Amino acid sequence: MAHQKSQEIASSRDREFGVVFGKPSIDKVLPAMPIRVIYHPVEHHVSMELKGKEHIFRIRILEEFTPHSYFYPWDAYGLRDLFEGIKSPEEAFRFLNVAGRFWEPRFPSEETALTWSEFRRWQSLIRRLRSRRPSEGFPRLGIYGQECRDLFLRSEFLSGESTEVIEQIWNVSEDTFSWLQGFPTGLCIRRDMYLSYEETKAIFSAPGADIPDSKAWHDAQAILARRRAKRAAGNTEEKQKLLAEVFTGTALDAILATIYIDNLRGVETEVCALNGCEQTFEVRRGKEYCCNYHAHLASIRRNRLNPKAKKKPARKKGKAQ
Repeated sequence: MAHQKSQEIASSRDREFGVVFGKPSIDKVLPAMPIRVIYHPVEHHVSMELKGKEHIFRIRILEEFTPHSYFYPWDAYGLRDLFEGIKSPEEAFRFLNVAGRFWEPRFPSEETALTWSEFRRWQSLIRRLRSRRPSEGFPRLGIYGQECRDLFLRSEFLSGESTEVIEQIWNVSEDTFSWLQGFPTGLCIRRDMYLSYEETKAIFSAPGADIPDSKAWHDAQAILARRRAKRAAGNTEEKQKLLAEVFTGTALDAILATIYIDNLRGVETEVCALNGCEQTFEVRRGKEYCCNYHAHLASIRRNRLNPKAKKKPARKKGKAQ
């Protein structure tokens, strides 16, 4: 009897602590879901000055904000395209004035400075990250802490990089340091409870519903809440649609978030083959240039370098004998 009781206790413990004993648990599988980057640029003031041969951008957060500016998120992919296409300090100055706070330093302050050289280095790093194949994943830079700086300096990703690039990466905020390694911050997975623009507009189309704190406005808010709750409950089969959102605080983090999503999707990118163009594009069969115009321009340049290239013989007029 004693032996039988001990066997029962052992089997009971085995069932209760199966994971501890090495039995793999079944992973929960979530359905495929859309994912989007939420970035709200914060109003700020940017000034540009020339010190020696270096352009310096000074970014200062404003004390008062325009109330409506916060509610319209940017297209993070469009933001990335704008950023990669900048080729002069003047273009960078215009970009920084509309793109919100570009980056957050390790030790934030009311005013941050960014040089044109640093801006160009960020462009180069973004292209390098985008050019990595999804199978390679993101680089491993280590843990965000002064005591781990030696491990950071020995990162394979930093081998061959200049001291300026290494210091620039080391001095970013903790969120940016995580994004550079493919560790998403601000990621939220929730039930899809959002209505379309047309549906929301129809709810607030009643007279007076667009006036905050009015009775019609409160009635519209109640209808909106009920519609969202119904959408979140799912369809007739009680299947909920999931939605993933990534909230970012700087333009640089938003750009890095798009690279993270592309990596999840298995997107491969290359740099345009046209000499002087550094634009990246999604890899497709037989595509070497970012656009048709650059492919045509490269063809013209090749013909100019080799004017004696054999031309196609002209077709003879008339019917063949």
